[in-house]
Parts: sequence; C-alpha cells; structure tokens
Amino acid sequence: MAPVQSKCMKRILWSDGEIKSLIRPTPKASPRVAVPQGAFQNIVSIPFRVIAYLAIHTFGIRLIYPGVLGVLQAVLEKGLLKGRTRLIEVYAGQRYKLKTVDGNSIDTMVLDRRSSYANGDTLVICCEGNAGFYEIGTVITPIEAGYSVIGWNHPGFGGSTGMPYPAQEQNAIDAVIQFAINILGFKVENIMLFGWSIGGYAVSWAAMTYPDIKSVVSNNTRFL
Repeated sequence: MAPVQSKCMKRILWSDGEIKSLIRPTPKASPRVAVPQGAFQNIVSIPFRVIAYLAIHTFGIRLIYPGVLGVLQAVLEKGLLKGRTRLIEVYAGQRYKLKTVDGNSIDTMVLDRRSSYANGDTLVICCEGNAGFYEIGTVITPIEAGYSVIGWNHPGFGGSTGMPYPAQEQNAIDAVIQFAINILGFKVENIMLFGWSIGGYAVSWAAMTYPDIKSVVSNNTRFL
C-alpha cells in the first residue's frame, strides 16, 4: 500500500524549543550568583562530549533499542510476516505508512472496529518495547477485548525508517495520533495509550502533549 501522506503529518506542531520545554522544563533562575566555567574546563570537556556523541550514534542506540539490529530483524522476519498476515487476514487490519515531519515512514497497523464491537469506539494505541514489533507485540490484548487498535513500529524497526532517537520517537507517536484524529476520525477523548517497557517514553510524551487522552497505561517502564 502506498504511503499515506497528509497535511496533518507534515505540519510542525511545535518549535524545537517548545518540544524541549515539554520534556524538561527550564528551571527557575537561582538567586545565587553562578560561577562561570573556565575556558580550560570547556576545552577539556570537548573530547568527552565527542566520545559520548559518537557512542550514542553508533553502538549506544543499538544497545538501548536492539530492535534496530539487522540480525535480530532477520531472525524474526518469518515471525513478523506471519504476525502481520494474521492481523490482516484474521482481524481485518489495514497497513499504512505514515510520513512524519522529519521525513520518516512509520509502519502502522490499524484495526478500526467501531461498527462491529461494543468497545470499538475506543482506540488503543500500543507502543512496543525496545525489541518489540507490532506484528508480534502487545496489540493482541486490546484486539481480543474488542477495542479499535493501532500498532506501530519504532523508527528503524521493521518497515519503519529512521532511528529511535528521542525526537524521532516523538514525531512518530505524534504522526500516529494525528492520523487517528484527523484521518480516521477518532476523538482524542476516546484514545487510550498503552506502552510496554521503553514504549512508555512515547506514551508519556504523548500524554503530556495530548492531555485530553482518555487514559494511559505504562507497564514495565522503569524510568517513569
């Protein structure tokens, strides 16, 4: 299926500064007089900052999100295909590719059950863990409970492009929610968020950004 692109996916909802303030509010200025760092300290810290940058942008992100590893995806390939086929053929799921504001394509599975199940008017958006994929992930629980469901893969996972850095994770979940509201027509107050493990990061950001969300469930998320 061709990628789904719309104005709501392309629209930048916040400036970079506003996004940062949502994640980490700027602390109030201290009444104490700050002692400026010396030029020597700044120079000495440069190698460490370079090493930290290289580490997180090479092996670090892969340790945090092993789902981006090609070898893992190769091992799971048959299982992912089987799970995706089951969602489409058994549960009438529809697969979309959503375009984010930073140009990534997010592999998404939609099960719209508003006309066939009592709980169908409520949409559950599932956010998987650091080695999880919607094809074999948590979506089956709300599906069996009769809810409408959206599963999506982190940037760099499965059919999604990009890498799961914080900004790309935020843009991905934002595109999913905007798609649910503006294209599928779900009301924000009828949307539930479920996050497993590190998926709780996307859930917590979305909950702050969309305070009218119906409810939030985060399971096995250690950093919250």
